[in-house]
Amino acid sequence: MKIQLEYELISGEFLETAVRDGTSSDCRYGQERTQTLEPGELSLRDLGYFSIYDLEKIADRKAFYVSRIRWNTQVYQKEKGGKWNLLDLEKLTKDLPEGQILELPEIYIGLHQKHKTRLVIYRLTQTEWAKRLEHHKKAKKKMPKYASRINLLITNVSSKHLPHNEVYELYSLRWQIEIIFKTWKSIFKIHEVKPVKLERFQCHLYGQLIGLCFVASITYRMRRLIWEKKQKEVSEYKCTYIVKIYFSSIHDVLCTTFQHPVSVLTRLFQDLAKNGRKARRYKCRTPFDILSITQECTKRLHKAV
Repeated sequence: MKIQLEYELISGEFLETAVRDGTSSDCRYGQERTQTLEPGELSLRDLGYFSIYDLEKIADRKAFYVSRIRWNTQVYQKEKGGKWNLLDLEKLTKDLPEGQILELPEIYIGLHQKHKTRLVIYRLTQTEWAKRLEHHKKAKKKMPKYASRINLLITNVSSKHLPHNEVYELYSLRWQIEIIFKTWKSIFKIHEVKPVKLERFQCHLYGQLIGLCFVASITYRMRRLIWEKKQKEVSEYKCTYIVKIYFSSIHDVLCTTFQHPVSVLTRLFQDLAKNGRKARRYKCRTPFDILSITQECTKRLHKAV
Protein backbone atom coordinates (compact mmCIF):
# COMPACT_ATOMS: atom_id res chain seq x y z
CA MET A 1 0.00 0.00 0.00
CA LYS A 2 1.20 3.52 -0.81
CA ILE A 3 -0.20 6.85 0.38
CA GLN A 4 0.22 9.83 -1.96
CA LEU A 5 -0.17 13.38 -0.68
CA GLU A 6 -0.38 16.65 -2.56
CA TYR A 7 0.22 19.50 -0.15
CA GLU A 8 -0.22 23.26 -0.57
CA LEU A 9 2.72 24.77 1.28
CA ILE A 10 1.45 28.33 1.72
CA SER A 11 -2.01 27.46 3.10
CA GLY A 12 -1.06 24.11 4.69
CA GLU A 13 -3.99 22.38 2.97
CA PHE A 14 -4.04 18.85 1.54
CA LEU A 15 -5.05 19.08 -2.11
CA GLU A 16 -5.33 15.30 -2.41
CA THR A 17 -4.79 12.21 -0.29
CA ALA A 18 -4.73 9.04 -2.37
CA VAL A 19 -4.30 5.40 -1.34
CA ARG A 20 -2.62 3.35 -4.07
CA ASP A 21 -1.17 -0.09 -4.61
CA GLY A 22 2.32 -0.42 -3.16
CA THR A 23 3.79 -1.14 -6.60
CA SER A 24 2.14 1.85 -8.31
CA SER A 25 4.35 4.40 -10.04
CA ASP A 26 5.04 7.76 -8.36
CA CYS A 27 5.84 9.16 -11.79
CA ARG A 28 2.44 8.21 -13.18
CA TYR A 29 0.69 9.74 -10.18
CA GLY A 30 2.65 12.96 -10.75
CA GLN A 31 1.46 13.01 -14.36
CA GLU A 32 -2.14 12.67 -13.20
CA ARG A 33 -1.77 15.59 -10.80
CA THR A 34 -0.15 17.76 -13.48
CA GLN A 35 -3.58 17.93 -15.13
CA THR A 36 -4.86 19.92 -12.12
CA LEU A 37 -2.17 22.63 -12.21
CA GLU A 38 -3.34 26.17 -12.88
CA PRO A 39 -1.33 28.89 -14.70
CA GLY A 40 1.18 30.53 -12.34
CA GLU A 41 1.28 27.65 -9.83
CA LEU A 42 4.62 26.22 -8.71
CA SER A 43 5.18 22.48 -8.21
CA LEU A 44 8.08 20.94 -6.26
CA ARG A 45 9.02 17.49 -7.58
CA ASP A 46 11.31 14.84 -6.11
CA LEU A 47 13.30 12.29 -8.15
CA GLY A 48 10.53 9.70 -7.91
CA TYR A 49 8.20 12.00 -9.84
CA PHE A 50 10.79 13.10 -12.41
CA SER A 51 9.64 12.84 -16.02
CA ILE A 52 10.80 15.09 -18.85
CA TYR A 53 7.48 14.53 -20.63
CA ASP A 54 5.65 15.70 -17.49
CA LEU A 55 7.83 18.80 -17.13
CA GLU A 56 6.91 19.78 -20.68
CA LYS A 57 3.23 19.38 -19.79
CA ILE A 58 3.69 21.66 -16.76
CA ALA A 59 5.29 24.32 -18.96
CA ASP A 60 2.50 23.93 -21.55
CA ARG A 61 -0.04 24.70 -18.81
CA LYS A 62 1.90 27.93 -18.04
CA ALA A 63 2.74 26.55 -14.61
CA PHE A 64 6.19 26.25 -13.04
CA TYR A 65 8.35 23.57 -11.44
CA VAL A 66 11.45 23.02 -9.35
CA SER A 67 12.61 19.44 -9.69
CA ARG A 68 15.61 17.26 -8.96
CA ILE A 69 17.07 15.30 -11.86
CA ARG A 70 19.05 12.08 -11.87
CA TRP A 71 22.83 12.28 -12.06
CA ASN A 72 22.87 10.33 -15.35
CA THR A 73 20.40 12.61 -17.16
CA GLN A 74 21.75 13.81 -20.52
CA VAL A 75 22.43 17.57 -20.25
CA TYR A 76 23.14 19.61 -23.39
CA GLN A 77 23.96 23.15 -24.43
CA LYS A 78 23.10 24.38 -27.90
CA GLU A 79 25.89 26.11 -29.80
CA LYS A 80 25.34 28.94 -32.27
CA GLY A 81 25.65 26.65 -35.28
CA GLY A 82 22.86 24.44 -33.94
CA LYS A 83 25.24 21.74 -32.71
CA TRP A 84 24.37 19.96 -29.45
CA ASN A 85 27.16 19.91 -26.87
CA LEU A 86 26.86 17.16 -24.22
CA LEU A 87 28.04 18.55 -20.87
CA ASP A 88 30.38 16.67 -18.54
CA LEU A 89 28.97 17.47 -15.09
CA GLU A 90 31.94 15.87 -13.36
CA LYS A 91 34.34 18.36 -14.97
CA LEU A 92 31.96 21.27 -14.42
CA THR A 93 31.67 20.61 -10.68
CA LYS A 94 35.23 19.45 -10.00
CA ASP A 95 36.41 22.82 -8.63
CA LEU A 96 33.07 23.97 -7.20
CA PRO A 97 33.58 24.77 -3.47
CA GLU A 98 31.33 22.97 -0.97
CA GLY A 99 28.13 24.80 -0.13
CA GLN A 100 28.36 26.82 -3.35
CA ILE A 101 26.04 27.01 -6.35
CA LEU A 102 26.69 26.85 -10.08
CA GLU A 103 23.94 28.01 -12.44
CA LEU A 104 23.54 27.16 -16.13
CA PRO A 105 20.68 29.45 -17.22
CA GLU A 106 19.88 27.70 -20.51
CA ILE A 107 20.38 23.97 -20.98
CA TYR A 108 18.48 21.10 -22.58
CA ILE A 109 17.83 17.73 -20.95
CA GLY A 110 17.01 14.35 -22.45
CA LEU A 111 18.56 12.38 -25.27
CA HIS A 112 15.48 12.75 -27.49
CA GLN A 113 13.21 15.36 -25.84
CA LYS A 114 15.79 18.17 -25.49
CA HIS A 115 13.60 19.98 -22.95
CA LYS A 116 14.79 23.56 -22.41
CA THR A 117 15.25 24.48 -18.76
CA ARG A 118 17.52 26.10 -16.20
CA LEU A 119 20.03 24.03 -14.19
CA VAL A 120 21.20 24.86 -10.66
CA ILE A 121 23.98 22.69 -9.20
CA TYR A 122 24.59 22.71 -5.45
CA ARG A 123 27.71 21.10 -3.98
CA LEU A 124 27.01 19.49 -0.61
CA THR A 125 28.95 20.45 2.48
CA GLN A 126 31.08 17.79 4.15
CA THR A 127 28.37 17.17 6.77
CA GLU A 128 25.62 16.86 4.15
CA TRP A 129 27.77 14.55 2.05
CA ALA A 130 28.49 12.27 5.03
CA LYS A 131 24.74 11.97 5.71
CA ARG A 132 24.06 11.12 2.08
CA LEU A 133 26.77 8.44 2.00
CA GLU A 134 25.30 6.90 5.16
CA HIS A 135 21.86 6.86 3.55
CA HIS A 136 23.25 5.29 0.37
CA LYS A 137 24.98 2.62 2.44
CA LYS A 138 21.72 1.68 4.18
CA ALA A 139 19.80 1.68 0.90
CA LYS A 140 22.65 -0.14 -0.91
CA LYS A 141 22.60 2.60 -3.50
CA LYS A 142 25.57 3.17 -5.78
CA MET A 143 26.56 6.18 -7.85
CA PRO A 144 29.81 7.90 -8.90
CA LYS A 145 31.62 9.85 -6.19
CA TYR A 146 31.16 13.21 -7.93
CA ALA A 147 27.40 12.59 -8.32
CA SER A 148 26.97 11.84 -4.62
CA ARG A 149 28.46 15.25 -3.77
CA ILE A 150 26.04 17.38 -5.78
CA ASN A 151 22.33 18.13 -6.05
CA LEU A 152 21.01 18.81 -9.54
CA LEU A 153 17.92 21.02 -9.64
CA ILE A 154 16.08 22.30 -12.69
CA THR A 155 13.39 24.95 -12.96
CA ASN A 156 11.52 26.86 -15.63
CA VAL A 157 11.24 29.90 -13.35
CA SER A 158 13.44 32.70 -14.65
CA SER A 159 16.30 34.09 -12.56
CA LYS A 160 14.42 37.40 -12.52
CA HIS A 161 11.64 35.84 -10.46
CA LEU A 162 13.72 33.24 -8.58
CA PRO A 163 17.46 33.95 -8.05
CA HIS A 164 19.77 30.93 -8.17
CA ASN A 165 20.66 31.23 -4.47
CA GLU A 166 16.97 30.77 -3.51
CA VAL A 167 16.26 27.71 -5.69
CA TYR A 168 17.80 25.15 -3.30
CA GLU A 169 16.17 26.76 -0.24
CA LEU A 170 12.80 26.74 -1.97
CA TYR A 171 13.17 23.09 -2.94
CA SER A 172 14.05 22.20 0.67
CA LEU A 173 10.41 22.92 1.58
CA ARG A 174 9.53 19.62 -0.08
CA TRP A 175 10.80 18.00 3.13
CA GLN A 176 7.69 19.29 4.91
CA ILE A 177 5.75 16.40 3.37
CA GLU A 178 8.41 13.94 4.59
CA ILE A 179 8.10 15.36 8.10
CA ILE A 180 4.33 14.80 7.99
CA PHE A 181 4.85 11.14 7.09
CA LYS A 182 7.49 10.82 9.81
CA THR A 183 5.10 12.09 12.49
CA TRP A 184 2.34 9.80 11.21
CA LYS A 185 4.64 6.82 11.62
CA SER A 186 6.41 7.70 14.87
CA ILE A 187 3.48 9.26 16.78
CA PHE A 188 0.39 7.62 15.27
CA LYS A 189 2.02 4.31 14.19
CA ILE A 190 0.08 4.34 10.92
CA HIS A 191 2.37 1.64 9.49
CA GLU A 192 1.59 -0.84 12.30
CA VAL A 193 -1.60 -2.81 11.63
CA LYS A 194 -2.84 -6.11 13.08
CA PRO A 195 -3.97 -8.86 10.68
CA VAL A 196 -7.64 -8.09 9.89
CA LYS A 197 -10.08 -8.51 7.02
CA LEU A 198 -9.64 -6.14 4.08
CA GLU A 199 -12.93 -4.32 4.68
CA ARG A 200 -12.08 -3.65 8.32
CA PHE A 201 -8.59 -2.49 7.38
CA GLN A 202 -10.03 -0.06 4.81
CA CYS A 203 -12.43 1.42 7.38
CA HIS A 204 -9.58 1.76 9.88
CA LEU A 205 -7.23 3.33 7.32
CA TYR A 206 -9.64 5.92 5.92
CA GLY A 207 -10.87 6.87 9.37
CA GLN A 208 -7.30 7.28 10.54
CA LEU A 209 -6.39 9.38 7.49
CA ILE A 210 -9.29 11.76 8.17
CA GLY A 211 -8.03 12.23 11.73
CA LEU A 212 -4.42 12.61 10.62
CA CYS A 213 -5.27 15.27 8.04
CA PHE A 214 -7.26 17.12 10.71
CA VAL A 215 -4.31 16.99 13.14
CA ALA A 216 -1.87 18.09 10.42
CA SER A 217 -4.12 21.02 9.52
CA ILE A 218 -4.36 22.21 13.15
CA THR A 219 -0.62 21.70 13.61
CA TYR A 220 0.27 23.84 10.60
CA ARG A 221 -2.09 26.67 11.50
CA MET A 222 -0.91 26.76 15.11
CA ARG A 223 2.76 26.75 14.07
CA ARG A 224 2.14 29.55 11.60
CA LEU A 225 0.12 31.61 14.10
CA ILE A 226 2.86 31.28 16.74
CA TRP A 227 5.43 32.35 14.16
CA GLU A 228 3.38 35.41 13.11
CA LYS A 229 2.34 36.48 16.63
CA LYS A 230 5.43 35.60 18.68
CA GLN A 231 8.19 35.11 16.09
CA LYS A 232 8.85 31.67 17.56
CA GLU A 233 9.38 28.50 15.58
CA VAL A 234 7.84 25.42 17.15
CA SER A 235 8.93 21.88 16.35
CA GLU A 236 6.74 19.99 13.88
CA TYR A 237 7.20 16.81 15.90
CA LYS A 238 6.50 18.39 19.32
CA CYS A 239 3.56 20.32 17.93
CA THR A 240 1.96 17.20 16.40
CA TYR A 241 2.45 15.27 19.64
CA ILE A 242 0.76 18.00 21.72
CA VAL A 243 -2.11 18.36 19.22
CA LYS A 244 -2.66 14.60 19.50
CA ILE A 245 -3.08 14.98 23.28
CA TYR A 246 -5.71 17.70 22.72
CA PHE A 247 -7.42 15.82 19.90
CA SER A 248 -10.04 14.08 22.07
CA SER A 249 -10.92 17.41 23.76
CA ILE A 250 -11.37 19.10 20.38
CA HIS A 251 -13.52 16.18 19.21
CA ASP A 252 -15.72 16.37 22.32
CA VAL A 253 -16.28 20.11 21.90
CA LEU A 254 -17.15 19.80 18.20
CA CYS A 255 -19.15 16.57 18.20
CA THR A 256 -20.49 15.98 21.74
CA THR A 257 -21.06 19.21 23.66
CA PHE A 258 -21.37 21.35 20.48
CA GLN A 259 -19.63 24.26 22.21
CA HIS A 260 -17.38 26.78 20.52
CA PRO A 261 -13.84 25.34 20.40
CA VAL A 262 -12.14 28.68 21.10
CA SER A 263 -11.33 27.84 24.76
CA VAL A 264 -9.69 24.51 23.87
CA LEU A 265 -7.77 26.02 20.95
CA THR A 266 -6.59 28.91 23.13
CA ARG A 267 -5.17 26.47 25.70
CA LEU A 268 -3.57 24.50 22.88
CA PHE A 269 -1.98 27.65 21.46
CA GLN A 270 -0.53 28.60 24.85
CA ASP A 271 0.75 25.06 25.45
CA LEU A 272 2.45 24.92 22.05
CA ALA A 273 4.06 28.34 22.47
CA LYS A 274 5.43 27.27 25.86
CA ASN A 275 6.45 23.65 25.28
CA GLY A 276 6.84 23.25 21.52
CA ARG A 277 9.89 25.46 21.00
CA LYS A 278 12.23 24.09 18.36
CA ALA A 279 15.90 23.61 19.22
CA ARG A 280 17.97 25.73 16.81
CA ARG A 281 21.23 23.88 16.26
CA TYR A 282 22.10 25.57 13.00
CA LYS A 283 21.79 29.15 11.81
CA CYS A 284 19.52 28.66 8.84
CA ARG A 285 16.21 29.99 7.62
CA THR A 286 13.04 28.48 9.04
CA PRO A 287 10.35 27.03 6.75
CA PHE A 288 8.24 30.14 7.37
CA ASP A 289 11.13 32.40 6.37
CA ILE A 290 11.38 30.48 3.12
CA LEU A 291 7.59 30.46 2.71
CA SER A 292 7.59 34.27 2.77
CA ILE A 293 9.99 34.13 -0.18
CA THR A 294 7.69 31.58 -1.84
CA GLN A 295 4.67 33.86 -1.48
CA GLU A 296 6.54 36.74 -3.12
CA CYS A 297 7.79 34.41 -5.85
CA THR A 298 4.27 33.08 -6.48
CA LYS A 299 2.87 36.61 -6.77
CA ARG A 300 5.56 37.48 -9.32
CA LEU A 301 4.85 34.29 -11.29
CA HIS A 302 1.11 35.02 -11.47
CA LYS A 303 1.91 38.52 -12.75
CA ALA A 304 4.33 37.06 -15.29
CA VAL A 305 1.65 34.69 -16.60
